[in-house]
Amino acid sequence: MTLEEGKFIVIDDADQEIEMTIIFTVQSTVTHRNIVCYTNEKDEDGQAFASYYDEETGALEPVVLEEEWEFIQEVFDAFSEEEETVVS
Repeated sequence: MTLEEGKFIVIDDADQEIEMTIIFTVQSTVTHRNIVCYTNEKDEDGQAFASYYDEETGALEPVVLEEEWEFIQEVFDAFSEEEETVVS
């Protein structure tokens, strides 16, 4: 996975490849791990996902700490507000 490209592929439970679009990346202030927030632009629900990622291997891992999710939500909200300001 190369995050600089803005997209990456995940394999779902049915072994289907799904192209994900990166919303933003950030380093956690809680665990100091890298986090990627991403979405499937083809999904009509517009659901966003977040995972830890390893820069060396490209591996994604689930975020499990509640404090981490709170941090991600704060960053996501700030990012969304910034995007709305740019669009307006």
